[in-house]
Amino acid sequence: MIDRPPSNAASAEDELADWLIAHDRGLTQGEALAFDRWLAASPAHALAWAEVAPMWESFDHADRNAQLGTMLDEARTARALSVGRAMRRRGAIAGAGVGLSALALAWIVAMPRQPKPDPDAVIAEQTFATDHRPASYRLADGTQVTLDAGSTLSFVERGHDRMASLTEGRAFLTVRHDPARPFRVTAGGASITDIGTRFGIASERGALVVTLVSGKVAIADPATGDALVTLAPGQQFRRVGNKPGAVAPVDPETALSWREGYLEFDRTPVAVAIAEMNRYTANPLRIGDPEVGRILVSGRFKSDDPERFVRVLAFTEPVQLEIDDQGRQTIRLR
Repeated sequence: MIDRPPSNAASAEDELADWLIAHDRGLTQGEALAFDRWLAASPAHALAWAEVAPMWESFDHADRNAQLGTMLDEARTARALSVGRAMRRRGAIAGAGVGLSALALAWIVAMPRQPKPDPDAVIAEQTFATDHRPASYRLADGTQVTLDAGSTLSFVERGHDRMASLTEGRAFLTVRHDPARPFRVTAGGASITDIGTRFGIASERGALVVTLVSGKVAIADPATGDALVTLAPGQQFRRVGNKPGAVAPVDPETALSWREGYLEFDRTPVAVAIAEMNRYTANPLRIGDPEVGRILVSGRFKSDDPERFVRVLAFTEPVQLEIDDQGRQTIRLR
């Protein structure tokens, strides 16, 4: 029974053979957890398992495959002493599986070694941009991302990490967690690191807003690596310009309502609200009088219906919408 990963003193071949044997007879709950930890401990472990596990399954049919049987015989002959020592070390663990262990270990030690992967080698590069409508994408590593209108996100996956960059706009990410390869997002002069997370990021007009729905994120200065804050679910980090950021509790569904096609305003200047509405239309609203831009507006509005926004505003404020012969829309005082 393997209740913990094999000893660090054991060779990589021994560790791999131990896990092959354990899987063959069935893992206990403790062994399953230990196996997950072993896989996560090194990318080399996961790579070796992916290469060798299918071969292990083929051993059941070795007697029906002359080429495989010959290769196994040659491997056993070439490495008989090494296999014998490994079998003796493993005898108390393998039990009835010792014979199979010999075949597995013989195959492993005889098979040609693959060069170690370059941890800086680029696996995938992607760039996504939206115009006047939000859109959802799947990154190469399996992470799901939804971009708000007028947003741009790039992604690079390497052997040792995953890095996204939100150059402008808003994004909501459901990260495929991988402890061996952190997922980081740079945006608004900060680095946001996933710790098993669903979160939203907004980077625009000199402000950075990070809203956490579930899991945990660590926010740091990308230049120095200095930690700024770690968020818990239901918290939002907001920073404007070079000022220190602040954390406040929020309702994530309200704060991220753009994902459902709505915009939430709370005593927001009309100039700011209209800039938000204009993200979702090719025919932007204009402000004809400076006084209009200073009016404060509150409420929940459909992001793709700017005309209705103006009609609602006109019920409570002395404004009206003018449309010229070219279709341009301007809000003016009545």
